[in-house]
Amino acid sequence: MLHYSNKLKYQECEGEASIQNALEMGLQTLKHMPKYSSREMLFVLGCLTTCDPANILQTLKICKENEIRCSVISLSAEVRVFRKLCVDTKGIFHVIMDSNKFESSLVRMDFPKYRTYTTSNANISTTSSNSAKHEKASMCMCHLEQRGGINGFSIGDYFCPTCESKYWELPTECSICHLTLVSAPHLARSYHFLFPIEQFIEVTRDELPSQKCFACQHAFDEQKHKSIFKCTSCNNIFCFECDLFIHGTIFTCPGCIRYAQLK
Repeated sequence: MLHYSNKLKYQECEGEASIQNALEMGLQTLKHMPKYSSREMLFVLGCLTTCDPANILQTLKICKENEIRCSVISLSAEVRVFRKLCVDTKGIFHVIMDSNKFESSLVRMDFPKYRTYTTSNANISTTSSNSAKHEKASMCMCHLEQRGGINGFSIGDYFCPTCESKYWELPTECSICHLTLVSAPHLARSYHFLFPIEQFIEVTRDELPSQKCFACQHAFDEQKHKSIFKCTSCNNIFCFECDLFIHGTIFTCPGCIRYAQLK
């Protein structure tokens, strides 16, 4: 997300913004996603109006019916239609006051939110490459529609454990038995999304039990460290940079790990 936001520095923005057109573009992709996936859209807006070709309330209704969560980060002020979009779709609305709050809000939006509605169970199967079972080269299901050439012919790749259909890459959905196929590394990388670390709470300087960050051990400075956070489990204090690193990279509180090892 930060990579694409940095690329916008070299783009010239012109014309009026249209929330309805953006919602319809997102609907074309997200409405086809499976029920167990997280359907979300994030708007970073600096405008105070939206120039829409039709009734935007109808588009909001469609987003709500398709269970698409929309969140807005406003760089200017609160706009009623932006807040209504977030309220109707159970999203989050933020009005940014400074650059630190913007970066903090943008990073926190990067995590999938908990689903507030129930869905039907879906089978997700893990699969791996099995070249010994299929000794002869065969074409994967991904390239069956591409006629001519030898692309797609190989011995290994991935096979569906139910119907043994062959696929070039994962994750995907089997076109024969409609089973969702993923690899073990995919499940391992998604572990911190299934069991996320709790968000730290912001504290004032009067509530600090220590005058330095537990992670980086740097003393708190009034000019540099305007935001200070505390873990609700181990009650350790962290600076803003360490809070971003914990929730965005390692996904584990170092204070909780230390106390768990001491026990």
